[in-house]
This record gives sequence, structure tokens and C-alpha cells, in this order.
Amino acid sequence: MRKSILFLALFFVLIGYTHTSISVGANFIKRESICGSKEITNINNCFLNTNLSNKYFSPFTPLSFVFDTINSIETSTNWASESVMQTTNGVSYTLAGTFFTPTGFVKFRKDNGRIVNWGSGDLPNRRATQIGEDTLSISGLRTIFFKRQTGDTNFEPIVLTTYYQDSDNDGYGNNNVVLEAITQPAGYVTVGGDCDDTNNTVYPTAFEICFDGIDQNCDGHLNDGCPIITAQLRAENCGSTLTSIDQVVRGNRFSQPLPAGVLAMRYRFKITNLLTNAVRILERPNYIFQLTYTDFAEYNTPYSVEVEVRLNQEWMGSYGPACTILTPDVPNTVLASTSCGVTVSQMNNIIRAVVVPAAINYEYEVSLIEGGIAVETTTLIRPGESFNLLQLTGISIKYASEYRVRIKVQVLTPIGLLWSTQHGASCSVFSPPAPEAAIEGCGAEIGVTPASLTALIFATPHGGATQYRYRLSHVSGYDQVITTSSRYFRLSNFNALSPLMPGETYSLTVEVQIYGFYYPGKDCNILVPGGVPIVPFTKAILDSDNVMNEFKAVAYPNPFNNSFALDLKTSSTNPVSIAIYDMTGRLLETNEYKADSLAKQTIGERYPAGVYNVIVSQGENIQTLQVVKK
Repeated sequence: MRKSILFLALFFVLIGYTHTSISVGANFIKRESICGSKEITNINNCFLNTNLSNKYFSPFTPLSFVFDTINSIETSTNWASESVMQTTNGVSYTLAGTFFTPTGFVKFRKDNGRIVNWGSGDLPNRRATQIGEDTLSISGLRTIFFKRQTGDTNFEPIVLTTYYQDSDNDGYGNNNVVLEAITQPAGYVTVGGDCDDTNNTVYPTAFEICFDGIDQNCDGHLNDGCPIITAQLRAENCGSTLTSIDQVVRGNRFSQPLPAGVLAMRYRFKITNLLTNAVRILERPNYIFQLTYTDFAEYNTPYSVEVEVRLNQEWMGSYGPACTILTPDVPNTVLASTSCGVTVSQMNNIIRAVVVPAAINYEYEVSLIEGGIAVETTTLIRPGESFNLLQLTGISIKYASEYRVRIKVQVLTPIGLLWSTQHGASCSVFSPPAPEAAIEGCGAEIGVTPASLTALIFATPHGGATQYRYRLSHVSGYDQVITTSSRYFRLSNFNALSPLMPGETYSLTVEVQIYGFYYPGKDCNILVPGGVPIVPFTKAILDSDNVMNEFKAVAYPNPFNNSFALDLKTSSTNPVSIAIYDMTGRLLETNEYKADSLAKQTIGERYPAGVYNVIVSQGENIQTLQVVKK
């Protein structure tokens, strides 16, 4: 007896199957892929409709339960552990031919659990619907086992064909967009393998276009039939010793001429340190590179350099022949042209050296030159390629002076950090012209005319000044000097040293001390006010204890460890003012005390060790003291 059983499952996947009749012997196994039917909507995966169980066809009986493999058809014959169907729309089956009245009843086993009884009786050629709630979203081949009971039997399946979406109409479809159907849907083809379904020039067997970066024939290779063009360093660079570690090296020597319309768009340099085998890959938009573009440039070191080129949109995938380059030995350097032989405008102006690539430190040897001879020399080590004169120690810093500079550098080599074996050529730098102090308001001929002996007379300010030295002289032989950290004085200060003649013109000069050296200023005439001889109110050197208008201050102890006090001898009861300056001219404190309480005051507890100027004033009397804290 021959019966035809038609399993119609839309979206059926059975690659390689055709519509055939299979003759069945004593026992046979039929393997098929059963997928979701048309009535299952909004689900794009392949679905297993049912796990068939105990379907009795006369004269067929199952070898065992009819079931599907959920995993590989060769490794698993367990019941489906995942749900079989989730839909309330029903799953439809078309039953072809006439079934004999089954000897039992129809059962469907779902999810190794619930059994649905379709009942017994004849199932004519019509649609039968199963309503369920389980679905299986695993696609693939499924296995059904049958056993021949009596007679000759054919099992004649109608199977679905896999179709591939062909969006670009080149006859090859997209392997990632497939359908299973009995008839070919529009926009689908039976052959897949199109690696770019948006481009109809890309498909299996297409002609490969060289150097465009596109795999036209979808075989995973970009250069089918295309020449591989490599590059290497130019002949003048290959095997050379670099003149400097940052020397430009060029890598556009090609293995063959570039075809028409082909351009070298980018270069890839593979650099290997031949002593350590460290490797760096450097990609450049042109054929030029320098070792200092990497982080492992070292002096006196051999490197191997290989070059790969990208032609148009395609890297060749191969480096050209390797070339060796050798970096130079440890270099020295010199002052930059912008600093060599230059007179700086300020002491802290930057003095620059010629940069040495990859240098770790610079050693500046600086000598003070007087009369063409180096009288003082010092050394400054810095990580940068610049310095200024104020950073030097162990050498005099003078204005209007010559400083001769020589430079070494420290670099990284294969054996560690090394200094240049010799200095670079020396070159001189000149400090600024000497500052010239002057008296503020001094006219060219008239000079200054203070209104009184106590009027303040100022010198012009100068940065870095620590002392001012005022000298007052007269043709009569008067010649007195006052040194102070203040840039001002009073004629009464000189009058206290030696009486001034009222109405007489004296010559006044001022010198300023900067960085430990005095520099002369401009002369200025000064007219002593008054028309009769002036009797001084005080003399700082007066020793008598009973002279009228006596004014003398003494600091004790001096030098001092913690603090000092002032002993003031004065005939006045006016308040006493104290002003204290450090040696840079910075005012530290000012205070005013009653004359009879000054001796009780302790001064200088907060000061660090150093030299200080103390100005004691009472009315028109002023005295400057110098104290030292240990």
C-alpha cells in the first residue's frame, strides 16, 4: 500500500533538498526542517510547529515517539525543553490525500509536557488548526523516525527552498537576510554570498578592481590579480649614519612604478631597535619620518626601518625590504644665534641653546670675563635648553659684564645616560648696561632746593637694589657719606654728621648697590636752605651726656640671638618712631613709643638671621643703626 503524506510548512529550510519520492525499505529515517507556518505573525525567526507523537497511519506505526532534535540532529534526540509555540492565532497544517482511520488517536506533544488530543477518525484534505501557547525559536534541521509496517511505502515530502534577499539585483543574495518558501519571492534569489548587497558591482565571481580597497568578488581578498607594490627607504638613507637624531628620513623608493591613476596616500613605518628588538609602528600621511616621532629614539643605536604603502584606498599588506640606519654619537651644542653675542636687556632675560633632540639635561659652563680672562667660573645643570644669569650661583652677577658660555648635553644611550665628551664652542653673552641712579627732581643746572633740612630727598628706584650710598661734598672740604637701604634721606642726616652752611650749594651723588656691587649715579647740586649758620640739633657722634638737644641711640646686644633693645639718650620728650628694613630695602615694621618707655621694648624676635637697618627718629632728629641677628 502506498500513501502520500504531505507536510506543508511555510518557511521550510532544507538546503539541498528537492521534491522527490523516497522509497522506503524495512526501516527508514527521514530528516527534515520544520519551521513556523504562515499564520504565525510578527516573528522573523524559524519556529518549530510541533513535536509529533503517536501519529498512527495505517499501515504505519512509529518506531517510537515521533520527535524532533532541538540541538544538532546528530547529537541530541531529547524532547524539546524550550516552549514549542506561543500564539493564539493557531498553527495550520494542510493534509493531502485521505488518511485511513487511525487505529488510535492523534497526539501532539509540546515542551515535553502537555498532550493535545486531536481525537480519532478520518482527517480529510482540509486545514486542521491547533491552538497552543508555546513556541520554539530555534531553527535548523529536525529528525522524524518512521518504521515500515507492511508493504512498500513512499514518503514524498514537499519541502521549502532557502531564498536570499538581492537588494542590488546582481543575482547574488545577502546571506544575512533569508526566507524559506515553496515559490521564489520577489527580490530574492537562490544563490547567496553577496558581501555587499547595496553595490551591484560586488558579488561572487565579479572582476576585482585593483587598489580601491573593495573586495569585488567577495572572496575575502582585496588584491586578486593585482600587483603588490612595496616601498623602502631612499638609497641615501638606507645604511646611513644620521647626522642628527631628528634627521628627516624618506621612504618612497617603490618596488615598481605606480600604475596610472594610482597614488600613494599613506605610509606605515616599522622601526626596530636592533639592540633591544623593541618595535614601533608609525603611520604617516607622507613618506617622511623622523626617529624622534617615536618614544624610543636613542643615540649611537642601530635601527631597522621597513615601509608599507597604501595605494589609493588599499594597504598593500606587505613591507618592503628593511634598511638599517645608525643614530649619531652623543652630541654637544652651542648657544642659539638669538643669544650668542647678545646683550640682554634684563638680568633675567632667557639665554637659549640650540635644542638637542631627546636631551635629558643641559650643562652650562659660565665664566665671568674681565680683561679677556675668565676670573670666575660656575656650572649650571638644567633639564631645559635655556637659562638666565640670575639662576647662576658661585659667580658674581655684574652689570655691563661679559659672560662666556659653553654647553654639554646628557642623552639616553643603550648603556644609559651619557654626557657629551666635550663642550660645544663657546660664545659670550653680555649683561645689561650698568644702572645709573639719580636724584628725583634734579634740574640740570639748579639741582634740588629742599624747603627744610628735614624734607625727604629721593633717589630713583632700581629693581634689585639693596643699598643706596649718598655722598655730599663742598668746595670747602666738606665730604660726608650716608649708606642706607632706603632710597631717600634728609639734609638733617648730613647736618648731624657735620654742620652744613645755610645758603651754600653742595654737590650730591648717589650710588646704588645691586647684586652686591655699587654702580655710580648722576651728580646733582643741592642748595642748603636758610641764610644764617645752622646749629645742628643733634650729632650722632656726640658723647657728652649733658649737651642740650642731645640725641643718640644704641642697639644692644648687637649682634643678638633672639631680640635687641634700644637705649636712647635724648633731651626731648616727644614720641620716638622706629622703622626697620631688611637688606633688600623691604620695610618690616614701624612703631611709635613714648621716649621714656623705649628701653623696655624688645625688638626682632620674629626676624630670621641677617642684617637689618633700624631708623630711629624723634622730631627732626634721625639716626640709622645696623643690627645683626645670628
